[in-house]
Amino acid sequence: TYFYFAEPEIETKDYVENLLKVLNARERVIMRLRFGITFQEQTFKSIAELLEISHERARQIYLKAIRKLQHWTSLSKYENC
Repeated sequence: TYFYFAEPEIETKDYVENLLKVLNARERVIMRLRFGITFQEQTFKSIAELLEISHERARQIYLKAIRKLQHWTSLSKYENC
């Protein structure tokens, strides 16, 4: 399936920003850093150093955020039914 966006940069950016609102502040920061949203893309090691947490803790928060987003997006599919 292909999606057509009239202005892909704007609509995609808005969609991502709305998705990130589901997350708490720390999760949002980690997702932005990991995927290069607003900031340059970072490794877990550099994220951990920036946030003064362990590499493993940064990875755990990232995975928790991914699960939240997956759950939220799966629920939102059924809201329009």
